[in-house]
Amino acid sequence: MNPKGFRSDSIVFGLLLLAGLWLQGCLNKYPPLSAVIAPPLPNTDISQFQIASWNVNPTLTNSLKGFFLDGSYGFETDTLALAPPPAGDSNAYAAHLTGTYVDYGNGGYPAFELEGFPRNNNTYYTIPNGITGIQFMWNCPTDDNSDQRFFCLITARFAPSGIEGDGTCGTTAVGAQPCYDYLSYALPHTGPLPGSWVEETVPFSSLTLQYNSGGITPADDSSVLQFMWTSRSNNNANGLGSPQNYKCDFWLDNVKLY
Repeated sequence: MNPKGFRSDSIVFGLLLLAGLWLQGCLNKYPPLSAVIAPPLPNTDISQFQIASWNVNPTLTNSLKGFFLDGSYGFETDTLALAPPPAGDSNAYAAHLTGTYVDYGNGGYPAFELEGFPRNNNTYYTIPNGITGIQFMWNCPTDDNSDQRFFCLITARFAPSGIEGDGTCGTTAVGAQPCYDYLSYALPHTGPLPGSWVEETVPFSSLTLQYNSGGITPADDSSVLQFMWTSRSNNNANGLGSPQNYKCDFWLDNVKLY
């Protein structure tokens, strides 16, 4: 027997065996490695206010050093605090916005706002793929006698230029709309003092404009400026033309996308 010929035949046999195993794998349709390793899920926690901080969760997908603050307009005084929440919320802290305001019915539209900015550098926040809405714990006792309470998703086409992200409302930009007609969801009272906690689950598809017809568009998914919770009287002087006094009082906690 020729030793060299034996080795050559052995090599050919080995290659045929490997090819057969590879073919068997193809026939069994083993998934490629890229299909086995799933892409990471987005981090959806916006804030639990747990560490007495107004900062947005720094690992929220697509965010950048976001923060919460209070906003208001029209004849009011308010207090925004991180405080131990009423019973029913096990967290150490929750956001509490309270205050009084006067509506003169003169076009001032006084309101209190708790605003969450996902980004701090005048760029738009993009809602991650697969995210369909927002959830949060809400507590609003009946001493809040505002006419209206909303969660609002504020995107570029409804916001004026100059706020975080630079809105385009009231301009000739494609898709621009009248200013301040935000995508909104009406929020309820949750009982007498101190109120009870309810979990609000708000699909973005359920948001509607406050003054005109219409809802969310694909462009809104990539041009978010802020999330806002507001209590207001909507320029209501009770139809009498005389100043009316109102009170705002609500708690917010465990804010997250889903």
